[in-house]
Amino acid sequence: MARHTVESTAADAGFARCCTIAPPGGGPAGMQWQWNKGCTVFGMTEEQFSEFFSTYGVGALILFMVFIIGNLAWQSKAGKFGTFVLFLGLAVGFLGFIAKYVIQWYLENHM
Repeated sequence: MARHTVESTAADAGFARCCTIAPPGGGPAGMQWQWNKGCTVFGMTEEQFSEFFSTYGVGALILFMVFIIGNLAWQSKAGKFGTFVLFLGLAVGFLGFIAKYVIQWYLENHM
């Protein structure tokens, strides 16, 4: 299985050192990106990078969704009960995401 390092320019030289293209079947149609072990991007390893964006990136998207739900309630003139129902129905999904971090914090600090 051949591995090819990505051609780089000065702008993406850090990315090219850390990523390779590994064609699983040998053909160009099935190429996949792979993260080389020990490489850093913006001073973070792949694990730190994904942990940061899965926490803060998803958190930012949750805040944006709260804004969208509030704007939807305001534009539809839903009233207090209608706004409550919109938030209840549309925001239940990310309550689990928030609960995960609260439970994780509790178990790390109290067990």
